Amino acid sequence: MTLYVHVNSKEKLDTLTWFYVNHTIQCSSVLWFEVLCASLRAKHSVLILEKPFGLSPQWDPSSRWSTGEHWCWLSTRSLGPITSAFKDRVSSFQEFMHFLNSSK
Repeated sequence: MTLYVHVNSKEKLDTLTWFYVNHTIQCSSVLWFEVLCASLRAKHSVLILEKPFGLSPQWDPSSRWSTGEHWCWLSTRSLGPITSAFKDRVSSFQEFMHFLNSSK
């Protein structure tokens, strides 16, 4: 599985996708968690899409994260909780989504 990254400095929103999208950079899928944390440290929100999504997902900007079917959005405030939860190991993306869904 390949990870694709799109950095949008103007809107401070980075997009990570598990499928190719125009204007993205290919990245090793092993580094997905490091890429996510680097974006959050750079004070960028992150949208992760597992599958192509027709419309832009709706999220609550006042929350640390929002999740939906095959997507999640993380604000910069989510960095602390996710690094604390996964400090000893890098989980799979499915474990990460389970954590986000169960920690709402």
